[in-house]
Formats: sequence, structure tokens, C-alpha cells
Amino acid sequence: MIKIKFEEPNLGFKNPLINLSQLAESIFDVSHTNRRDYSLNYKIDKRKKNNLWKEEKDLLLKFHPSAKDLFEQSFNKIFKQGRWRI
Repeated sequence: MIKIKFEEPNLGFKNPLINLSQLAESIFDVSHTNRRDYSLNYKIDKRKKNNLWKEEKDLLLKFHPSAKDLFEQSFNKIFKQGRWRI
């Protein structure tokens, strides 16, 4: 079972990837079977008007370039592989 849960930061803390974190939670919500083939890149590219996701993705990749593959994976791909590959 794969479960991703976004938790708001404690008062006084800032999450620089808050929008991307919320997007990941919504995409990998297993109760929505129609979303299981979507990757983070798919959703980011589909909504070009919302540059916040792209900016946060670029920020994450700036400091953690190995996370690039995370954006290509979907729930179904992870489920078939049996693990989340980075």
C-alpha cells in the first residue's frame, strides 16, 4: 500500500515546496483510480498557468538533482515495480 500524506508545517516553519507537496498528495491518493497513471510532470505540464509547481520543482532539483526521476513516476508504475525508485 502506498500512502502519501501532506502535513502542514508547525507554526513558525516554512515549507518551500508546499504546493508541490499538496499536488503529490492529491495525485497519489489511492482512492481515485482515474489518477493512478498521472505523474507529477504530467500534472505540472498540464497546468502551465500555475507556475508555482514548476518553480518548486526547479528548486527541489537544484538541491537534489537525483529526485528528477520522482517526477516521472505514477502510482501504477510504482505499484508494478514494487518500490519507489529514485
